[in-house]
Order: sequence, then structure tokens, then C-alpha cells
Amino acid sequence: VQSNSIRHRTYIRRRRRRRRRRRRRRRREEEKKKKEEEEEEEEEEEEKKKKKKKKKKEEEEEEKKKKKKKKKKKKKKKKKKKKKKEEEEEEEEEEEEEEEEEEEEEEEEEEEEEKKKKKKKKKKKKKKKKKK
Repeated sequence: VQSNSIRHRTYIRRRRRRRRRRRRRRRREEEKKKKEEEEEEEEEEEEKKKKKKKKKKEEEEEEKKKKKKKKKKKKKKKKKKKKKKEEEEEEEEEEEEEEEEEEEEEEEEEEEEEKKKKKKKKKKKKKKKKKK
């Protein structure tokens, strides 16, 4: 049979051991919890960064698309303008040609008239000569 003092000491030792174990367990659990929370936070931050990056990329692409569209529009406008200019030039040329043709016709008509007049004059002269 053990004496009371020995019994008491063993009881105290056990109690201390239990407390130490509990403390260790709690500490480990807290550390584990803390670690998990940190990992979660990191993951969230990572996720945020990814989202931000993705958003940025999308915006850049959108910007690129807009620029391309604008460029295309500009090009189209330029082309249209050029075409219009060419058409105007063509019209001017046609008008000039028509004017030239008209002038030529007028000249021809004038020449013909002059010829006729000359002929008439000659005829008249001949007639006059004949009369004399």
C-alpha cells in the first residue's frame, strides 16, 4: 500500500501532465486553425489577383477591339472619301469632254455656215458677173 504523500505526488504529476497535454493540444489546434485561415486568405488574395488580372486583360482586349474598329471605320471613311473624290474628278472630266465636244460641234457648224455663206457669195458674184 502506497503512502499518501506518494499518492498525492503521483496525482499532481498526472494532473500537470494532463494540463500540459491539453495546452499543447489547444496550441496545436489554434496553430492549425491559424494556418488554415492564412491559407484561405492567401487563396482569396490569389483569386482576387486572378480576377483583377482577367478583368484587366478583358479591358485591354476591349480597348484593342475598339481601336481596331475605329481604325477600320477611319479606313472605310477614307476609302469612301477617296472614291467620292475620284467620282467627282471623273464627272469633271466628262463635263469637260462634253464641253469640248459642244465647242467642236459649234465650230463645225460655224465653219459650215461660213462655207455656205462663201458659196452663196460666190454664187451671187457669179450671178452678178453673168448679169454684166
